[in-house]
Amino acid sequence: MTFKKNLLLILLSLVLIGCSTPDYNIEVDLTTEEKAILEDEVQKLNNAIQQMDDIGEGSDQRVIDLADAYKELGNYNMAIQTYEDAIGTPHESTVILHNLGRLYQNVNEPKKAIEAYLMIVENDSLKEYWYEVARVYADMDNLAKAEEYYQMWQDEFDETDGLIEQKLEKLREAS
Repeated sequence: MTFKKNLLLILLSLVLIGCSTPDYNIEVDLTTEEKAILEDEVQKLNNAIQQMDDIGEGSDQRVIDLADAYKELGNYNMAIQTYEDAIGTPHESTVILHNLGRLYQNVNEPKKAIEAYLMIVENDSLKEYWYEVARVYADMDNLAKAEEYYQMWQDEFDETDGLIEQKLEKLREAS
């Protein structure tokens, strides 16, 4: 009976571990007053976003402000969630996807950063984001993908970038 009980506990623990979300929060150095001001701003922005009737040009700014406030509080989980919640809504914008990609890079989630950048290329035909994808792949030491996206960017814009080329050369030498 004890063996079955222990096995059940182990399986339950594994399920719970698999279901947990990563903790992207960081410690920030804020006074109690600064923290209260930011938390109040978060509440006001959340309310404003939920009550927004006329979504037009610049409607993404409140989403950006809310995510920025969460970042200032060190709550990267909620900053990321704020941007993710805007995807597929009228609030979605290139800036939101760009900021989401940067946040994912900051919390060491490069594959999710790439997804955000590729959404920009797909949604807005902004092929300059191939550069960002190449840079992230280079940071991941994925030579083949970095070269592929860097070449696409070069072909489209007829430009070069010394930093990526140096990184690619180091990756070639290492392989």
